[in-house]
Formats: sequence, C-alpha cells, structure tokens
Amino acid sequence: MAVLVVCAGVVGLAVGRSFALRGHAVIVAEAEASLGTGVSARSFEVIHGGMYYPSGSERARHCVNGAEKLYNF
Repeated sequence: MAVLVVCAGVVGLAVGRSFALRGHAVIVAEAEASLGTGVSARSFEVIHGGMYYPSGSERARHCVNGAEKLYNF
C-alpha cells in the first residue's frame, strides 16, 4: 500500500516511519523548505518527567511512560 503523509513535523515523520517499517511505500509532503520547521520547531524540546503533576495521576503516568519510550527509541 502507498501512504501519503502530509506535513513533515515530528508526528508526520513518526507516522511515515511506522508505515515504512511495515513495508509500505511512503511519501511525505511538506510545504516548508525543510523538515520539522513548522509547529514542531516551536516546541521547547523538553522531555517531561511528570514531576509537575500529582503522583499517580494520568498525566504523570503518561509523562513517565512517554519519556521511557522516547529514550528507548
């Protein structure tokens, strides 16, 4: 299957990579001159550890889980 991913920010590239790893042909379309220069470029590029949220809260769990997955990636 051919997949078209519109926008080459962090999410678009991750989606494109996921499909490519499954053997699909992937085309990523981006309006900007280079990758990651849209909304992704306005991120603070911080990996949140969850310490600012109540212990055991859903947000804290997602931060910790997401940080672990990102470091493993």
